[in-house]
Amino acid sequence: MTFLPKWMKQFQLSHWHFNAHVVTQNVQDAVIALSEGSCDLMFCYHRPYTPILLDSDKFDYQVIGHEAFILIPAEAPSGIPAARQQEHADPVLGLDPINLLGRVVDMILKLAPTELFLERCYEANWSVPAL
Repeated sequence: MTFLPKWMKQFQLSHWHFNAHVVTQNVQDAVIALSEGSCDLMFCYHRPYTPILLDSDKFDYQVIGHEAFILIPAEAPSGIPAARQQEHADPVLGLDPINLLGRVVDMILKLAPTELFLERCYEANWSVPAL
Protein backbone atom coordinates (compact mmCIF):
# COMPACT_ATOMS: atom_id res chain seq x y z
CA MET A 1 0.00 0.00 0.00
CA THR A 2 2.90 2.38 0.58
CA PHE A 3 5.94 0.84 -1.12
CA LEU A 4 4.57 0.25 -4.62
CA PRO A 5 3.20 3.76 -5.32
CA LYS A 6 6.46 5.36 -4.15
CA TRP A 7 8.54 2.87 -6.15
CA MET A 8 6.48 3.42 -9.32
CA LYS A 9 6.78 7.20 -9.03
CA GLN A 10 10.56 7.01 -8.54
CA PHE A 11 10.95 4.52 -11.40
CA GLN A 12 8.87 6.64 -13.78
CA LEU A 13 10.90 9.78 -12.97
CA SER A 14 14.14 8.11 -14.01
CA HIS A 15 12.88 5.78 -16.78
CA TRP A 16 9.52 6.05 -18.50
CA HIS A 17 5.87 6.55 -17.66
CA PHE A 18 3.57 3.55 -17.77
CA ASN A 19 0.05 2.78 -16.65
CA ALA A 20 -0.43 -0.08 -14.23
CA HIS A 21 -3.36 -2.15 -13.12
CA VAL A 22 -2.43 -3.58 -9.73
CA VAL A 23 -4.09 -6.80 -8.60
CA THR A 24 -3.40 -8.25 -5.17
CA GLN A 25 -3.52 -12.00 -4.78
CA ASN A 26 -1.84 -14.84 -2.97
CA VAL A 27 1.60 -15.79 -4.24
CA GLN A 28 0.46 -19.06 -5.85
CA ASP A 29 -2.11 -17.24 -7.98
CA ALA A 30 0.41 -14.50 -8.83
CA VAL A 31 2.96 -17.13 -9.97
CA ILE A 32 0.30 -18.76 -12.17
CA ALA A 33 -0.68 -15.38 -13.65
CA LEU A 34 2.95 -14.56 -14.44
CA SER A 35 3.62 -18.05 -15.85
CA GLU A 36 0.54 -17.91 -18.07
CA GLY A 37 1.33 -14.39 -19.27
CA SER A 38 -1.76 -12.75 -17.81
CA CYS A 39 0.45 -10.31 -15.89
CA ASP A 40 3.78 -8.71 -16.77
CA LEU A 41 5.37 -8.16 -13.39
CA MET A 42 5.08 -9.61 -9.90
CA PHE A 43 6.16 -7.96 -6.65
CA CYS A 44 6.55 -10.20 -3.63
CA TYR A 45 8.57 -10.92 -0.51
CA HIS A 46 11.27 -13.53 -0.79
CA ARG A 47 13.13 -15.43 1.90
CA PRO A 48 15.37 -18.47 1.32
CA TYR A 49 13.15 -20.64 3.53
CA THR A 50 9.96 -19.64 1.68
CA PRO A 51 10.89 -20.21 -1.98
CA ILE A 52 8.78 -19.02 -4.88
CA LEU A 53 8.54 -21.73 -7.50
CA LEU A 54 9.31 -20.00 -10.79
CA ASP A 55 11.52 -21.34 -13.58
CA SER A 56 14.72 -19.27 -13.30
CA ASP A 57 15.47 -19.94 -17.00
CA LYS A 58 12.23 -18.18 -18.00
CA PHE A 59 11.95 -15.47 -15.35
CA ASP A 60 14.52 -12.98 -14.13
CA TYR A 61 14.21 -11.26 -10.79
CA GLN A 62 15.53 -8.08 -9.27
CA VAL A 63 15.80 -7.23 -5.58
CA ILE A 64 14.23 -3.80 -5.18
CA GLY A 65 14.42 -3.41 -1.43
CA HIS A 66 14.92 -4.97 1.94
CA GLU A 67 12.62 -4.92 4.92
CA ALA A 68 13.26 -5.58 8.58
CA PHE A 69 10.68 -7.54 10.56
CA ILE A 70 10.68 -6.41 14.16
CA LEU A 71 8.55 -8.04 16.84
CA ILE A 72 7.60 -5.45 19.44
CA PRO A 73 5.89 -7.07 22.44
CA ALA A 74 3.64 -5.18 24.79
CA GLU A 75 5.16 -4.30 28.13
CA ALA A 76 3.73 -6.06 31.18
CA PRO A 77 3.13 -4.18 34.47
CA SER A 78 6.39 -5.66 35.80
CA GLY A 79 8.33 -3.89 33.05
CA ILE A 80 9.27 -7.23 31.46
CA PRO A 81 7.99 -7.60 27.90
CA ALA A 82 4.80 -9.66 28.05
CA ALA A 83 5.99 -12.07 25.36
CA ARG A 84 8.87 -13.17 27.61
CA GLN A 85 6.71 -14.01 30.60
CA GLN A 86 5.95 -17.70 30.42
CA GLU A 87 2.80 -17.54 32.54
CA HIS A 88 0.80 -15.81 29.82
CA ALA A 89 1.11 -15.38 26.09
CA ASP A 90 1.13 -12.05 24.30
CA PRO A 91 -1.68 -11.62 21.75
CA VAL A 92 -0.43 -11.13 18.19
CA LEU A 93 -1.82 -10.45 14.75
CA GLY A 94 -1.18 -13.45 12.55
CA LEU A 95 -1.08 -13.59 8.79
CA ASP A 96 -2.77 -16.45 6.98
CA PRO A 97 -0.13 -19.14 6.28
CA ILE A 98 -1.52 -19.59 2.74
CA ASN A 99 -0.07 -16.12 2.15
CA LEU A 100 3.68 -15.86 1.45
CA LEU A 101 4.16 -13.03 3.95
CA GLY A 102 2.33 -15.11 6.55
CA ARG A 103 4.77 -18.00 5.99
CA VAL A 104 7.73 -15.57 6.17
CA VAL A 105 6.54 -14.14 9.51
CA ASP A 106 5.81 -17.62 10.90
CA MET A 107 9.32 -18.78 9.98
CA ILE A 108 10.92 -15.69 11.50
CA LEU A 109 9.07 -16.38 14.75
CA LYS A 110 10.09 -20.06 14.70
CA LEU A 111 13.75 -19.11 14.17
CA ALA A 112 13.77 -16.47 16.93
CA PRO A 113 16.89 -16.74 19.14
CA THR A 114 14.77 -16.80 22.32
CA GLU A 115 11.51 -18.60 23.02
CA LEU A 116 8.46 -16.44 22.45
CA PHE A 117 5.13 -16.91 24.19
CA LEU A 118 2.58 -15.68 21.69
CA GLU A 119 -1.09 -16.36 21.09
CA ARG A 120 -2.49 -15.74 17.63
CA CYS A 121 -5.68 -13.86 18.47
CA TYR A 122 -6.43 -12.42 15.06
CA GLU A 123 -5.54 -13.52 11.56
CA ALA A 124 -5.58 -11.44 8.38
CA ASN A 125 -5.11 -12.40 4.76
CA TRP A 126 -2.79 -9.91 3.08
CA SER A 127 -1.85 -10.36 -0.54
CA VAL A 128 0.91 -10.03 -3.12
CA PRO A 129 0.47 -7.45 -5.91
CA ALA A 130 0.78 -8.62 -9.51
CA LEU A 131 1.01 -6.08 -12.35
